[in-house]
Amino acid sequence: ELRPKFAQDLILSVPLRDLGITSGEPMRINNQQGFEVRAKATGPAGKPVSLVQWLQFGSNSVFTRIVAVVETDHWDETFTRFREVRDGIERR
Repeated sequence: ELRPKFAQDLILSVPLRDLGITSGEPMRINNQQGFEVRAKATGPAGKPVSLVQWLQFGSNSVFTRIVAVVETDHWDETFTRFREVRDGIERR
């Protein structure tokens, strides 16, 4: 399928050093097809960061991309908030 490769190629374009994908999986986002990719990298200050990218696919090759990044030390406390923000975005 094209979506996993597309999602992986997109996250690799994030301008962070040493970026490596740790997981990727299809999912439903607000009742539409989506794809989540998680990765680790080195942030601008040289500290380890964790990131997540969600793609929500619509009709006519339209998609919404959300990328969230935080220092790895704060991942567990921040990831839930990232999901809340993602789920609060409504497509028009």
